[in-house]
Amino acid sequence: MRKQRFPRAYEISSARESVDFLLLSEEDRPHTLEQVLSRTFVNSDRVIDVRFPAQTLRFLRIAFNLIAQVYMLSEIEVYGEGFAPETSYRTAVIDLGAPVNFGRIFWEFEKFRKTPGEPEPMPAPDAPISLVLETRTGRDDTPKAYYIISDIGAERQVEEAVYNKALEKSPFVQGNRPGDKSSIKLDEQNWSFWSTPYDLSGQLLRSPDARRYMQLQFNMVAEDFHTFGRVKSVAIEYSPLLVESLVGEVGLAGGGDRVPEAPAGQETTFIYDVLASFGIDGQLGFDAIKLNTVAEAEFVKLEIGQPLAEVEPDSVHFADGVLAVYFPSHKVGRADGEEHLRLTFRTALLDFTTYFLGEVLELTGENLPQSIDPGDASAELHSDDIRVFATGTSIEALSEIALDSSFLTPNGDRINDELDISFSLLGVEDTATEIGVYTLTGQRVRALVRGKFNKGFYAVQWDGRDDQGALVPPGIYLLHIKVDADKEVSEQFRSVSVVY
Repeated sequence: MRKQRFPRAYEISSARESVDFLLLSEEDRPHTLEQVLSRTFVNSDRVIDVRFPAQTLRFLRIAFNLIAQVYMLSEIEVYGEGFAPETSYRTAVIDLGAPVNFGRIFWEFEKFRKTPGEPEPMPAPDAPISLVLETRTGRDDTPKAYYIISDIGAERQVEEAVYNKALEKSPFVQGNRPGDKSSIKLDEQNWSFWSTPYDLSGQLLRSPDARRYMQLQFNMVAEDFHTFGRVKSVAIEYSPLLVESLVGEVGLAGGGDRVPEAPAGQETTFIYDVLASFGIDGQLGFDAIKLNTVAEAEFVKLEIGQPLAEVEPDSVHFADGVLAVYFPSHKVGRADGEEHLRLTFRTALLDFTTYFLGEVLELTGENLPQSIDPGDASAELHSDDIRVFATGTSIEALSEIALDSSFLTPNGDRINDELDISFSLLGVEDTATEIGVYTLTGQRVRALVRGKFNKGFYAVQWDGRDDQGALVPPGIYLLHIKVDADKEVSEQFRSVSVVY
């Protein structure tokens, strides 16, 4: 710089979060950002070296308009240290060679910390950095759908090559010209949306089965900019299809509207129809079906064939919200064509919307289960979906409280020594729930439950003792159940007699 031609006044400010004026191409006036790192009106150095404590920044502003001055700049250099607090990576589309069923997904994630002054980063298993992993699967080699403007001014889907040859929208022409490029969207017909995040290695893949292509997306977030992570490896289980195509839909027993609806919390009989198509990509067949009902479910009957004929399953089990029906004596399988299966069951809806997710299995083989896609599986049902909706505009969070007896005789003879209390929670997640036993004057004698609960059916017991473990005196007590659901509190009381 020439003598006295360097800036005498300057300001350096920074911000981590965006505000309106930082996102605009023009400002109505100069703005100082959230944090001032350096400011002076009496600079006398031709080479300015400003240092400040290491911190995470997104925006940095250097201003020389504090006073009227004439100056020349040679260059501005900004240096940083550490690692970006958030890093994202999306793989290319992976071709698995043929449509497959997916199992579990595994990965190795290594954490490191680079301490200032140390030459190399060191492994740091406790480093505050997390990995968010998502997947999606598809039937063709691109998740993108390309559109151009049609002759009537609407969007028309075309191949990528046609889209690339189309003209860009002209800034000098109002409206859309036929043949111009339009939008690029997710191909929802052939690709799934991104899955919910996986938080543990070894979880089941949540993207649809019977897909040949897949994509993975990684997002690493660090709370300390001296730390970073590295995905060392990823492994995914997959196996051949059991059937070439597998679709299912649910409806109410006895028929009903196109969109099945039922009262929440009340047992209802449902029909679950499955259509299996066999072909060169899937001929192995299956001899079991599992249905995620969330609430406890009761098996009613199983029908197989075209026309449907009732068969006796070899066994039926229900555990952890899953109804499993096994029928190796009536295995569904053929070289080509279609087979129809119908499962009738009873259960209660616990939320506004319930997805009856299902899968079929081959019990004797080593192949993975195949998930059931929503679709048109039966001419008798009209939902083309695996969803059922609860009737009404609201759901009472606390529903169906039942006591196995109205009195308790805790005298050690094993007859009415304990009181069984069952209740159901509808449409809630991680909701504060309390159950207590009180005297008629409102004094609490026993806290039975205090914690966070999700929707579902629950059962607890009271043995007639207080919080100190002593038997309560005979008399009438009040059982109080309280659910703090969002902005609404649901609570109910039941009276219980203790008799000796």
